Amino acid sequence: MEQTHILYAEDDIEMANLNIDFLEFKNFKVTHVDNGIDAYNSYLELKPDIVLLDIRMPGRNGYDVAKLIRKEDEHTPILYLSSLVSKNDVIAGFDIGANDFIRKEFMIEEVEARIRVALRSVTTNKNKGNEDDPDQEFFRLSPRTTFNYATKSATFENREIKLPDMEARLFLHLCQANGKLILRNRLCELLWEKYTQETSAYLNKYITKLRERLSVDSSIRLIVHKKEGIRLIKGK
Repeated sequence: MEQTHILYAEDDIEMANLNIDFLEFKNFKVTHVDNGIDAYNSYLELKPDIVLLDIRMPGRNGYDVAKLIRKEDEHTPILYLSSLVSKNDVIAGFDIGANDFIRKEFMIEEVEARIRVALRSVTTNKNKGNEDDPDQEFFRLSPRTTFNYATKSATFENREIKLPDMEARLFLHLCQANGKLILRNRLCELLWEKYTQETSAYLNKYITKLRERLSVDSSIRLIVHKKEGIRLIKGK
């Protein structure tokens, strides 16, 4: 059976060696680099199955590396392993398009579990969301407002706005639901593969951002049932 190839960027060599030993013991193939420039160049050369990124690295930081990777493809899972712990740091990572954000106080077994969850999501994410038309990516929400997930852009009164990756993914799931309620825990699973108090709090922030954008078109309603879920009602 072919090994899963991990590109692992970490400038703390002692920590990197410990993690590499464990991941190789678990039958992963690991390519390690210690700076952001080599991380991106290795991604281009090797096309790994998954990328583990520290954020504070020489050359390029992990955010910059992730942005460059996401310009190449939207599907290779990216996981941050970082000592940065603020919600703003985490949300910045998700906005770029990361699949997960793991604090460095982790147990290495947890990293392995999250790697496997992220890899499973690659083959299932395209089929999640709306059973009616899971592949639809362009939506006319009212005569004034459209959303194109392919370009991650929304148009309000002929003014086009690029959306951060996580906000665009949330908007996509709400649009695909076609007015149906999506349960809060389901949305967290769609966006982060897990429902926790933390991901629920992140969801609230993205809902608030999206609500602010949609406020320019009063015919569209974003209805939030705090204990149940969220629905998006198209305008007329």
